[in-house]
Amino acid sequence: MTRPLFYLAHPVAGDVTENVARALRWLAWARKTWPHHTVIAPWIASILSGDDDSNPAHRQAGIDDAITVIRYCDGIILCGPRISSGMEIEMRSGLEKSRNFMVFNLTGMLRVEPPQFDLSEPVMGERGPR
Repeated sequence: MTRPLFYLAHPVAGDVTENVARALRWLAWARKTWPHHTVIAPWIASILSGDDDSNPAHRQAGIDDAITVIRYCDGIILCGPRISSGMEIEMRSGLEKSRNFMVFNLTGMLRVEPPQFDLSEPVMGERGPR
């Protein structure tokens, strides 16, 4: 059985180092919150391997990569303090792909950081979310 695949989107521009660190925390939270789903953020690897979001060519390559990956995803998880222009493009490309594409907008939580939870206990189980 194939697990649902979700793309995690987060703002990058500005303080890129801190934004990537926040995105990594959101990714860890999402993967623990939805253990029966695959949650990915391939753009993090691009940034960490040297792509410069302030370089227009690198940024466009990143957007192109994101659109390619999102075609295979069942949905997108938007997180961070706001929906950036890049996140908007990513979300729209998924919605254009399929009417069944799911969008989870966690930016409305007004959180920069993911919610805190106790890692010693499962977040989801047979009882469902806490």
